Amino acid sequence: MRGGWEIKGRSSVGHSVAVHQPYLLDVDEVTDRLTRFQSTYQENVSLIGGQRWRYQRTGNSARPLVMLPGIQGGGSVFFDVAFALGGKLDLITVTAPPIVDAAAMADAQAEFLLGLQVRKIDLFGSSLGGYLAQVFSIRHPSMVGQIFLANTFADPRPFLAKALSAENVAAQPAAEVMASNIAPMLTAHASDAGQVAMQTVMRSLVGPVQTADEYKARLMTLLESRADRPHAGF
Repeated sequence: MRGGWEIKGRSSVGHSVAVHQPYLLDVDEVTDRLTRFQSTYQENVSLIGGQRWRYQRTGNSARPLVMLPGIQGGGSVFFDVAFALGGKLDLITVTAPPIVDAAAMADAQAEFLLGLQVRKIDLFGSSLGGYLAQVFSIRHPSMVGQIFLANTFADPRPFLAKALSAENVAAQPAAEVMASNIAPMLTAHASDAGQVAMQTVMRSLVGPVQTADEYKARLMTLLESRADRPHAGF
């Protein structure tokens, strides 16, 4: 069991109220929530510059909250958040096409949003998605209201010090890159329910939903990131 929070209406002064409750990590429950999310919020596709932007959206407001994931799983990794808050907030969970360069990704994302007639967003990024959110906010500041970052970085050097070189990864077929990188997570001994749930989600998303080309591109984005980029605006 892991601690969780649930939004329970609003207080007398209009603020949302968060109530702590246990968060179920039973594998069957996790799988069921993921399946219900995928059936409730159908995946949509937008073609921007010949690239397929896949997304799920929970509403139709003028200022949605756009959610950018890390390397693994694509936008569907946010299924629990979207399923819990989708009835209250207009969320767009994004699975970006295999664009490696972070600046090019930010510019293409702006075109994707404008194609949806969205000109102002709030932005959430987790892990690599947090880095990409920073890049987007610098390159397209007029489009961003609030930005929320979780489990992320501005300086990638601690990751890059232990990683394969970008040249080595670029030379490998995408399917091999995905399989070799996800295998340690899927085969590791799970010592708690949270790890079991994570393995279940990754098996359901990496490969079956997130393509090998998308996975490799996200990894290459990390390997080619630089500490100065979020601050210098490229």
